[in-house]
Amino acid sequence: MDDIKTRIDIDNKTPYQNVFMQEMEYMNALVQEIITSLEEISQGILGLLTISESMERIISDLSLGRVPQMW
Repeated sequence: MDDIKTRIDIDNKTPYQNVFMQEMEYMNALVQEIITSLEEISQGILGLLTISESMERIISDLSLGRVPQMW
């Protein structure tokens, strides 16, 4: 993301580039949330963590083919 930010001229940034940068930040936050959730679930399945209610909801949603509400 930093590489892309350096390629965009800050002084001549267009509205499309602003939206692109915002969307990129939102997607990175979403991907990080997904990674964190899946790592916690993996640790829960391995017995390293206690499986919480939110983890159970994510597991249930994924097993039913739904996107977890948290994501």
